[in-house]
Amino acid sequence: MNSLQPNLDNNSIPSNDESTSGDEYLSSDEENSTIDESNNQLDLNDLSNLGNHAKYLSNSILRSLDSGDIDKSLALEAQISGNLNNENQRLVEKTRLLSNKLNTIQELCDAYFGIKESTKSSKVERLHNEISTIEKKLERLKHGRQSAFPTSLIKGQSIGIIEKYPVEYYQARDKVLERIRTNSD
Repeated sequence: MNSLQPNLDNNSIPSNDESTSGDEYLSSDEENSTIDESNNQLDLNDLSNLGNHAKYLSNSILRSLDSGDIDKSLALEAQISGNLNNENQRLVEKTRLLSNKLNTIQELCDAYFGIKESTKSSKVERLHNEISTIEKKLERLKHGRQSAFPTSLIKGQSIGIIEKYPVEYYQARDKVLERIRTNSD
C-alpha cells in the first residue's frame, strides 16, 4: 500500500488513487453520517487526500447543519423576534401616550397653579392665605377678640359665640356632625 494514503476502513471515503465508479460518489445522508471520526485526521502535507479532506469537511458541515434542526431553530427565532417586536411596539406606544399625558398635566398645572406675570404668587399660595384668614376670623367669632394688652380692659373685650350662646352652639355643631356622618355612610 502507498505510504501517502491514510489507513481506510470500510466506513471511510475512498482515496483518489483507487479505482472508483461514479456511483460511489453519490451517497445518502446515512452513509455520510457513518464516517469514523478517528480515521479522518487532517494531514495538510498529504496533497493526494485533498479531495478526501474536502469531502470530510463538507460532510461535517452538512451533518452539523441538519435542516430539521435549523428549520425549528429559525422558526423559534422568528417567533421570539416577532413577540419581542410586538412588545417593543406596545411599550413605545405606551411611552408616547404617557409622555403626552405628562405634558398635558404639566401645561394644566402651569396654567392653573403656576405663578403668572401679573401676580407674584401662585393660586395655591393665594388660596392658602385666604384659608388661613378665614380660619382666624372663625376663631375670633367662636372665642371672641382677646388681646394681651391692658387696653382690652379699657375698650372692653368682645365675647365669642361659644361663651355668649353655648347651648345653641353645641346643638348646631352636633347637628352638623351628625349630617356629615349620615352622608358618609
